Amino acid sequence: MLNARFESGLRTFLFRPAERGNERNRRKRRNMTLLWRDAMRNLSEMENSMRKKKKRTGIPVVSVVRSMKTGKVKLRTDRIIKTKEPLKLSTDYEACRFASEHLFNRNPVEEIAYVVGLDASDRPIAVSEVSHGTADMALLFPRDVFVRVLLMGAVSMILFHNHCDDPPVPSAEDRAISERIRFLGSLIGISLYDHVIAGENEFTSALWDEKTEKERKDETYA
Repeated sequence: MLNARFESGLRTFLFRPAERGNERNRRKRRNMTLLWRDAMRNLSEMENSMRKKKKRTGIPVVSVVRSMKTGKVKLRTDRIIKTKEPLKLSTDYEACRFASEHLFNRNPVEEIAYVVGLDASDRPIAVSEVSHGTADMALLFPRDVFVRVLLMGAVSMILFHNHCDDPPVPSAEDRAISERIRFLGSLIGISLYDHVIAGENEFTSALWDEKTEKERKDETYA
């Protein structure tokens, strides 16, 4: 914003009545008045647009692509999950709510696996689809998970995948891959908070057994 004293003096100069008969000065003051008004209008529009940008919050949905020129692997933003306020996935309840509202809200007919990278405050950095399988299976490999999480710069992560027709009961393969990813993540300092399996109206965890899940219900992951 312009200094208040400078703005007041500028107003006095610009809007002071021009001397009679001095057409040149009158024309100059008129042009400067129009410029000043345009500058004030542009400044106001800029401030309004900056306020709107600050209010917008969202989580990017990214995919892994390779540059044809350099051959480097990078993340590409495909879309933005719009949220009214910044999210925090610190508990299993928050993770399940996020999955139901933003990941599996359209009831997909194939199994899809996602990974959500989190920062040190448990806020989502980005979401990425790891695997898109068939009606009863989705392949999940640790390499595909960690490529995405490392490119996000995440310090922790949560895995999600859905069961289409069957209840969300974790299979032996679900529990085995969850333990494997958690172990590999511990070697490089990236924690696997949970592996949430989504059903039609319920959620379960492939990382925690039923007894442990009841004991730690609504508690924070960390």
